[in-house]
Amino acid sequence: MKNPNGYGTIVKLHGNRRRPFATKITFVTLDAITNTYVRKSKYLGYYETHEEALTALAKHNIGNIPESIVDLTFKEVWDIWAKRNLEKGSNSRASAYTTAIKKWAPIYNRRMTDIKLIHLQDIIDEYEGQCKSALNNMKLVANFVFEWSIKNDLITKNYVEYLDLNPKDVTNHVPLSHEEFNRAVNLPLSETSALINIYLRCGCRPSELLTLPLEDVHLNERYFELKKAKTRAGIRIVPIAEKAVPSFEYLTKNAGAFLTDIDYQDYRQQFNNLVPGHVPHDTRATFISFMQEKEVPLPIIQKIVGHVSGNITTDVYTKISLEPMLKAVNNL
Repeated sequence: MKNPNGYGTIVKLHGNRRRPFATKITFVTLDAITNTYVRKSKYLGYYETHEEALTALAKHNIGNIPESIVDLTFKEVWDIWAKRNLEKGSNSRASAYTTAIKKWAPIYNRRMTDIKLIHLQDIIDEYEGQCKSALNNMKLVANFVFEWSIKNDLITKNYVEYLDLNPKDVTNHVPLSHEEFNRAVNLPLSETSALINIYLRCGCRPSELLTLPLEDVHLNERYFELKKAKTRAGIRIVPIAEKAVPSFEYLTKNAGAFLTDIDYQDYRQQFNNLVPGHVPHDTRATFISFMQEKEVPLPIIQKIVGHVSGNITTDVYTKISLEPMLKAVNNL
């Protein structure tokens, strides 16, 4: 019979030994030098027979679970997982996961061994009615924490699998009217208004600008690069309209590593104050709608916004240079 997670194992050592059977445990501990949690193992004792080793392991496990494993909290496990995995992914993915994990703050300091389904469901219920993608991201990051904990013998059950999500109905994004567009692009210059102007004139997804490295902005050449995306079509160059240049100059003047360090939740709140009745993604719908009004060819629109056309000839063989894309965005 297989021992339970965290129980330990019995190992038969090689060679002609008087006590060839050893008891061995695996545990997680904090490395004082790197200040990160690492997984280690150690031998507890050596015995002549398998039965002696089994008895010793049983005695060890009576009220003697290593505290370094038992005491790991939800947030500590997340930090371990994030350090190893988020550096490998895209900036947009890291941003989405960072936003999602913050919603689990009420159980940050609760030990993994103490978290039950009711604790998770109570938090999910607090966000009842949010969009499906937001709730899915919450479930996804919690699942990372629980899967890591199971693999490393902290817990034995993944309660995330039993969560009930209740997302709001998907709503269609509403383009701004021409009057709303003119008002939005002429707002007093600020970090948020500069972003709004750029979004309306480039058709990007909200996450794409908020995670754009400054080194990928080529203002003099009038384009920026999106090097990471969920789809192949999302990896592209995006033209910078002449009327968006002042906004880029404003944002890049005191920028650090990225075009902006504003958090999406903060941006969304400020957006709602400046463009009432709309959400940030409506700027993308507005751009596409206005491009169609200007009778810009569909392949050019799809190339700018990163849409897959569904046509292999268009997606693979049609190459569109920067010049016609610039001409299109300069019409707005």
